[in-house]
Amino acid sequence: MGDKVVSRLAGHSPWNLDVDLQLNDVGFTYQLDLNANLATIASDYPYPLKKAYGEAGKARLQASGNQQAITARLQLPSVKYQTEIDITGDVPVLKATNLVLGKGGFKISPIVGHHFQVRSDKFNFDQWSELFKEPPSEKKALLDELNKPKLPLPKRVNVEAKELMLGGIEWHDVNFNARYKKGGWQFELDSQEAKGQANYSDKNELFVALKRLHIYVPEFDKKAQDDESLITQENLKLLW
Repeated sequence: MGDKVVSRLAGHSPWNLDVDLQLNDVGFTYQLDLNANLATIASDYPYPLKKAYGEAGKARLQASGNQQAITARLQLPSVKYQTEIDITGDVPVLKATNLVLGKGGFKISPIVGHHFQVRSDKFNFDQWSELFKEPPSEKKALLDELNKPKLPLPKRVNVEAKELMLGGIEWHDVNFNARYKKGGWQFELDSQEAKGQANYSDKNELFVALKRLHIYVPEFDKKAQDDESLITQENLKLLW
């Protein structure tokens, strides 16, 4: 899987796999069910994948399909992921995906579209952002040699969090929804700090309508203490 993926993991895990294969005149169908005990695994990934050695936890991977398509579900503590995969071409294609972080269940299969949900008391987007910015490992992994599918971006996003860290700002009681429709994105936000709507078109046009905005940016305090202007001449050049 590569050093970049496993470098934050330590330990080992007992697991078992059940396979049900059915052959017929025109092809085959199969079902896989893999279960693993994660108690002896430690993870240094940000929440919700953060885990101490000895902490209870289980993983389950279920998959079913035939020679044309695969339906798969992966369940980890506080994480659920499901996908519909087309395997008729040279490279598999993730036709639909659903990722849930925190509380929430699987959607009824087959799913349609690409979804991302966060339902948690706390979540730190900044920690995950820094993780994805890390350079790739110089050591090649076995997966690098395979025709692996591209991970599609979600077209529907829902975030419900009591505490959210994003852009260095703490947000509270957040309810955020984003949806892509033909022509652009539509956003809705309701939190203690801000409430409103926004649209961002495929032509890079942004429209924002806020009913409330009250945020604390620590950098502004530092600039005030240093007697620096919040808006510099360089900022104005960028605007014009």
